[in-house]
Amino acid sequence: LSIKKVQNDVPVTLAVVTPLSAANVMPEARAAKAHGALDHSTNYLNISWKNPESDLAGEYICEGIGVEASGKNIAFSDSIFVSYEYASTEEYVSTLFQLHKELDQSQAKLNAAYAAGNKTQSELVETQTRLSRRQLPDDCIPVVSNATGCDDPKLTVGYHILEIVPKDGLGPIKVLCHVRIQGEGWIVFQKRFDGSVDFYRNFRDYEVGFGTVSPSTEFWLGLENLRRLLVDNGDENGLRVDMTERGTAFNFTRIYPIFRVGPGDGYTLIADGYSDGGKGLSENSGAKFSTYDNDHSLGCPSSLRLAGWWFHEGCGFVNLNGLWGLASGEASMFWYEIYNHPTHSMQATEMKFRPFPSPVRV
Repeated sequence: LSIKKVQNDVPVTLAVVTPLSAANVMPEARAAKAHGALDHSTNYLNISWKNPESDLAGEYICEGIGVEASGKNIAFSDSIFVSYEYASTEEYVSTLFQLHKELDQSQAKLNAAYAAGNKTQSELVETQTRLSRRQLPDDCIPVVSNATGCDDPKLTVGYHILEIVPKDGLGPIKVLCHVRIQGEGWIVFQKRFDGSVDFYRNFRDYEVGFGTVSPSTEFWLGLENLRRLLVDNGDENGLRVDMTERGTAFNFTRIYPIFRVGPGDGYTLIADGYSDGGKGLSENSGAKFSTYDNDHSLGCPSSLRLAGWWFHEGCGFVNLNGLWGLASGEASMFWYEIYNHPTHSMQATEMKFRPFPSPVRV
């Protein structure tokens, strides 16, 4: 059996099948595929193109040549004219609509797969974090009710959740204590490590605090609470900042023996006593707290104030409330003094304080 196409009045063979060989496509068929068989039970031959073009239209001939059992030669031939038609506008629209529908369905499945993957990844990261820090789940960490404060010698080394009742009579404050040396605990007022909490907030949010106070969650304790706790210590406190650099896991610590935050007219920062060459937090000392809706920065561009912070004129050399996940730049979580340039951002930060002039040890 053979299939031919008439070209310039001459039949050109495109495909052939014989009892001794499978369907074979001739070079003239140009990327066609042929299927066929010729035996006692089956005899057929077809040819097809995946993306047919208009020049494939024309006259096609199917020919059969063979020998009967008696030895007599037999032959037959039949032809058909194949035309090429363009789809109508309605057919195109219908096809496009169906393709869009299938695309939407595929996108929905892809989104569901991404969501499942992200959930699994989040659970894995949380589990790894808890294991690495040997922490209990949040709902298994009790609020210690019989401790007098973060310096209570009953608190073991590690993290503890307490309720501290300042002497101002305004009620208790739930805090996270980080006990590095038994009997010397720090109150954590800023904690970041995974970007799960948005720090681009208005001024009121920064006053009252946001996030969940916990060893395994991000949070900001609140300027009002911070001020109350600092004053409750006689306004004699030291600041400790622990940082982990993004991409390297290098750890850095800075301690300022003098740390104060002013009253609610601006919560002015005082940080002193550590020699950072004027390129650390000491440069921000004297600045009022600014947010996008309450700017006291004296000219720091809004493009660099993508979080609440003590921005000074020229923005300063530190912003640990900047955009988490940003690799570098003055809008990221950076500390200029470490590399003398804001090209390295932080992955994790903890800002904490404790009473001073009692010894402030690393």
